[in-house]
Amino acid sequence: MAERFDDVVVGAAGRLSRRWPDEMAAVEVAVEDVPSVDPLTWADGVPLGRVVPATVTSGARLIVHRHAVAARADEDVAHVVYAVLVEQLAAALGRSPSEIDPDLDPDDY
Repeated sequence: MAERFDDVVVGAAGRLSRRWPDEMAAVEVAVEDVPSVDPLTWADGVPLGRVVPATVTSGARLIVHRHAVAARADEDVAHVVYAVLVEQLAAALGRSPSEIDPDLDPDDY
């Protein structure tokens, strides 16, 4: 199951790369089983993903949390993963999710 989830993340990242090739080339996409941040900071529940901001020496990391997404996504895991990556890329670039993918429903992120 973990390998299949990773394939879904790769597919979603590829979809974003077609729309934002330069921006996606500058970020790393990763999967973590669970959030590695302090649960006390989860004001809105368990986060589905997070951004590790770019530094002087490395680009931003867009992280998808496998178990949180699996728990939240009823059937369409691919759609939830894509929405999470859209939201994370938007945060990394200082843009709105609707700028990243205007066709995505705002209720999805």
